[in-house]
Amino acid sequence: MARKNSHKETGGGVLIAVKKIYDVSKIKTKNHPNIEHECVKIKCTNNFYYISAVYLAPDVEKTHYELFVDDIEHITSRCNVCDTILILGDFNLRKINWNFDEESNSLMPSNITTNLESDLIWGLFACDLNQINDIPNDNGTFLDLFFSNAPINTVIECADTPLLNLDRYHKAYDLTLQTNFCTFESDSYSLKRYQFHSANFTAIIDKINSVNWSEIFFGHNINSCVDNFYSKIWEIFEKHVPSKQVSCANNKLPWMTKELLSLKNRKSHAAKKAKKSSYLCETDSSINDCHCERLKIEFSNLRNEYQIKYDYAYGQY
Repeated sequence: MARKNSHKETGGGVLIAVKKIYDVSKIKTKNHPNIEHECVKIKCTNNFYYISAVYLAPDVEKTHYELFVDDIEHITSRCNVCDTILILGDFNLRKINWNFDEESNSLMPSNITTNLESDLIWGLFACDLNQINDIPNDNGTFLDLFFSNAPINTVIECADTPLLNLDRYHKAYDLTLQTNFCTFESDSYSLKRYQFHSANFTAIIDKINSVNWSEIFFGHNINSCVDNFYSKIWEIFEKHVPSKQVSCANNKLPWMTKELLSLKNRKSHAAKKAKKSSYLCETDSSINDCHCERLKIEFSNLRNEYQIKYDYAYGQY
């Protein structure tokens, strides 16, 4: 069980409870009194599920949003291609509406009014996460949001038998996640890794100072000089920097073509540009809303194109 109590008298607090039969480990998150965020990693066959529970208070400051997005970036960066990520919780973004966009085949936000909201939403989009909750509370607003990197494998419904009494601000949800079994074998290879933290830097500096660089560079063009320079540097490293062989796994999905990888990178880049433009639209009057909207549409189209081609490539595989 992972839990973080609220620092306020009412509201907040997060908890993740997992049955003991599962192999669970807790992921360290940034410790800040205004960020109530816990994350666990659950092992399932040969892949992992990263589950995050979060509560962001209505008065959260910009630095707190940034710390939370940094946490999510750290979590997503350590995931393998077969892993599933779920970010669930009360984000208190009551002004933002979520509507299904046919062009991008996904939920897209509207009525983003502050750069704080923009930084958070587009920061999570840039982590290749989609918001998948389309069920508002009794006030018609979306406080509880669900972000996932596997939207097509997730179904959200209102719970028939809530565990606690409900109010008009929050509903109880049943979330069904289709288990993703990766059955392909990943290639592994051995890599030589230098341990620079144990290097003899005194000997390295002495050796570099003793090299007759004029003799090494004399009579060579610029390309040959660069080659000779690095050849000499690595020769010194071999003598004074310890190394070890490490085994690395190639976790690339076999159906991920170069075109798909390129499209995924373009999609992430478009999300970052849309995030930056949303902020600039609010702070720089010379940038019009049409430019910001165009970048958001570009991201939506790329996300839709990527999802369609990904599903097709997976089906063919």
